[in-house]
Amino acid sequence: MMAYLRKSVLFVLILWVVTPMVADPIDCTLLNGQRSDQLLSILHTQISNHKQLSYTEAWTYNSKIDLDVRGQIVDMYSDCVLYSSNNCGGVTDEECLCYNREHLLPKSWWGGGPDEPMYTDAVHVVPVESYANTQRFDYPYGEPTNTSVKWSNTVGAKLGKNSAYGTSGYVFYPNPEYRGDIARIYFYMITCYKNKNLTCNSEARRVIAYNGQSSFKSAFLNLLLKWHREDPVSSWEQTRNNRIERVQGNRNPFVDYSELVEYIWGTKKGQSYVCTTDVERVPAMVPAAGKVMRNGHIYIESNKRIYTILGQTIIK
Repeated sequence: MMAYLRKSVLFVLILWVVTPMVADPIDCTLLNGQRSDQLLSILHTQISNHKQLSYTEAWTYNSKIDLDVRGQIVDMYSDCVLYSSNNCGGVTDEECLCYNREHLLPKSWWGGGPDEPMYTDAVHVVPVESYANTQRFDYPYGEPTNTSVKWSNTVGAKLGKNSAYGTSGYVFYPNPEYRGDIARIYFYMITCYKNKNLTCNSEARRVIAYNGQSSFKSAFLNLLLKWHREDPVSSWEQTRNNRIERVQGNRNPFVDYSELVEYIWGTKKGQSYVCTTDVERVPAMVPAAGKVMRNGHIYIESNKRIYTILGQTIIK
């Protein structure tokens, strides 16, 4: 029940900065008619030129971006009740004591340099419970075989082995409520930092290839696609995307337009992308739907939900 509540409509925007309440999604009309690598290239240009947060700013914002309406940390690895003040820099040998900042794409995969924009990118730097974070180490995400699990917790996060990536190495399975979130964050990372070498250690090379550009190896890509399809975009992801845009100046396009994943890597790869209209995207635009003005922008209101004119849900 707790996991469900964390991704439900109970999430609201916490007004912690004086900026417009609603952030505009990426303009998908710029992508009309483009295919696969062309889409990837355009998205890279749109999202890579963002503000690089300082280490201090990242710590401050991380403890605010990932708070739910109760003021609790939203944790992709556990269901521990932790608050922004419960942060710690080191490891613990007991669960639910404090949280660390976790690079969902590990620092060691690119060498860990603090001058690199990946180091403080709020899209993939998240607070997670310290003990679970220790178990994750820098292993790639995956689905351990049942007989190999050496650690698990109450939300189903697991550490175990799987030979899907060529060797029977360890893989980490996060809280299943956030497996789609993590997949879309990885699609963002490989798009935003496609020109970076993300294969600087052996764990990274199990799942990512580099040949002037970084790309997913097939087994890992298939896993990310699976998680993306099984766990669609939630209202929490949309809220988090809005908050990140306020402090960093960019968004995760795979949260705004999740169908882009299929056009770049999935079942529609090679097909021309068509930016969907509000009629195609918004379900059941009933007669009661009307236009509303917020912060100088026009939105559509239907059944107590707010959509952009392209149909992206903004607030529920």
